[in-house]
Amino acid sequence: MMIIAHRGGHALGPENTIGTMEKAIAAGAHGVEMDIRCSLDNKPVLMHDSTVDRTTNGSGAVYQMTADKLETLDAGEGRAVPPLRKVLDTLRTTDAIMMLELKHPATALATAEMVNSLFAQKTCRTACNYYQFLPSAIDAN
Repeated sequence: MMIIAHRGGHALGPENTIGTMEKAIAAGAHGVEMDIRCSLDNKPVLMHDSTVDRTTNGSGAVYQMTADKLETLDAGEGRAVPPLRKVLDTLRTTDAIMMLELKHPATALATAEMVNSLFAQKTCRTACNYYQFLPSAIDAN
């Protein structure tokens, strides 16, 4: 049996944040599931909802904010809304499985390009699994 921390381990801290994912892995999770959306500047970021209202001190749609702006919001306990690149950089040397739930079709290509570049550089030793993925994004890579 494998233990996958849903929304990055939201029972341990703010959902979809790096610190909470690190806590989940330290507590024995084999992997983390995270929700991916794209920012205004087409950068994959971690956010379950289409707006930041429920999980941060901000308000508005994720796709209407830049990744830099999203990273300034407090997602709880002083933690930021992380860009996917920062999450991958943090977790890439662990053995944790990363399950990436793509919350919107526009997220697929940008996410695939980022993850594929890390694997091509052989700098990521963990496994990434996509779901709710679009065939057009897979064909592009």
